[in-house]
Amino acid sequence: MVKFNRKVFPSPNIKEEILTKIDQTWSMILLNVLCFLATIYGYNLIHKMQKLLSSASLCIYIAVAYIVFQLQVPAGSWAMGNLDLPVFLLAVCMVLHGNWPMPPTLRTILAIYR
Repeated sequence: MVKFNRKVFPSPNIKEEILTKIDQTWSMILLNVLCFLATIYGYNLIHKMQKLLSSASLCIYIAVAYIVFQLQVPAGSWAMGNLDLPVFLLAVCMVLHGNWPMPPTLRTILAIYR
């Protein structure tokens, strides 16, 4: 069992003692000031990060595009003659939905909009 030095930790419930000594009005004012400061600095910070993250995303996109275009593509890979439209649309639906698409029935659509 760990024994605490009373000089360093005067009470095990020090947080509760400090919080109960603060008046409710002053605690609300303090909380509002902290939220106001977080809003102002957070607004500036998010816009600074937006510039940095946009630049990083652009660099990553260019690097990936460069790598992809360096790959060897077999001849005839881009030919449209072998395109099976239902399979292509199923693949697009899987990418957009993130799972196997289950087309809604008319009954489900009507139940949603009632």
